[in-house]
Amino acid sequence: TKGLAGACVEADGRGPEFKSPGVPVLDQKACLFTPVLLVVPPGPVVFKNSDAMPHNVTIRGMLNPAVAEGFPGGEAISRTFPFDEKMAVRCTVHPWMMAGLVVTRRAAHAVTGITGTFRIEGVEAGSRKITVWHPLGDEVTLQADVPADGKIQVEIKWRPRANFRAGFSR
Repeated sequence: TKGLAGACVEADGRGPEFKSPGVPVLDQKACLFTPVLLVVPPGPVVFKNSDAMPHNVTIRGMLNPAVAEGFPGGEAISRTFPFDEKMAVRCTVHPWMMAGLVVTRRAAHAVTGITGTFRIEGVEAGSRKITVWHPLGDEVTLQADVPADGKIQVEIKWRPRANFRAGFSR
């Protein structure tokens, strides 16, 4: 009822391939991941630690290589993610630190803002599958009919996982 920030919304259909202007960076700063959700094309991602204290990056994907590596403040590591996948990122040193990493070739995507709103440009007209993912919940899929002018409003109902317990804040 209040909107969900930091969720990835994707629309299917034909469209351009997603490209990044540079190597994407997920930073650890003030004991939080920034941004809270990072959407990247397949390829390298830099994990940076801007804090003075050590952190780690723990990712357990199904398709991409697992990451479980700690590093001191002021340093960074790079890992390559070749396959489309949605993954939670954690710092096991600080259990409240969590983010999402979405690897996708699909340019028709958006990250929801603070009020849960989003806008996806260039979605092909017709019946489209819209998928929503947040690291704290299950993936939600719905069908929407996109008219020729491309303007449509959808409301997505999302729930956290059944065993969800908020151990952090943002």
